[in-house]
Amino acid sequence: MRGFDLIVPFAARQKEMPFLLEGAPETLPFAQALSGIMPEKFEHIFIALLAEDDRRLEMSPRIRESFAAHGWETRLEIVSLPEATTCEAETIAGTLEITGSRGSFWVKDPDNFFRAEPIPENVVTAFPLDALVRVNPQNKSYLAISDGDYILNIAEKRVIGRHFCTGGYGFAKSEEFLATFRRLKELGRLYISHIIYRMLLDDILFRPLYVSDYQDWGSREDWLECLGK
Repeated sequence: MRGFDLIVPFAARQKEMPFLLEGAPETLPFAQALSGIMPEKFEHIFIALLAEDDRRLEMSPRIRESFAAHGWETRLEIVSLPEATTCEAETIAGTLEITGSRGSFWVKDPDNFFRAEPIPENVVTAFPLDALVRVNPQNKSYLAISDGDYILNIAEKRVIGRHFCTGGYGFAKSEEFLATFRRLKELGRLYISHIIYRMLLDDILFRPLYVSDYQDWGSREDWLECLGK
């Protein structure tokens, strides 16, 4: 199949129901995290879950109910991964292989919120570090951006520029992502930033996509603070 798809990786092992899947369907944090990027723009929304945890915690019914409350249920497809992956990049590659998704796609982390209009191009969502009131700068990747508004470099957990990645990534061709991942997978645990860095070295261009209203929901406390509780 070819189109413009969204992948939400959520395949880390869970001991108990994650707070992102707690609450009423209309206000579920997991769905709220996607509401700022126009889910209706995507042909498919693939949610990658670890099959064992999904069965034990019944995660997918909560996701389906919340998507139905938002009117996104026709785009939703739960992707069950048989084994825990070593990293987010492996989760993305596995999802592409299982679904056969080809063409352009986006990746969106489920533990934050921002507003942006998705485009089927090579992009990294970006927000200025100095615009945040509170932030943990150690858990982000940072961008070096040229005067012509192209990404020159991306580095994991090392500040190389004013802007950091907000957990959104666009890829114009899934084949390029998969080929790059397969070249690097023997190196061990890979961040998506490592995939993009290798693609930059291969002269594949990426642009920053500047977002607004960024909120970091890395913990239950962060989520409750955003709610004013």
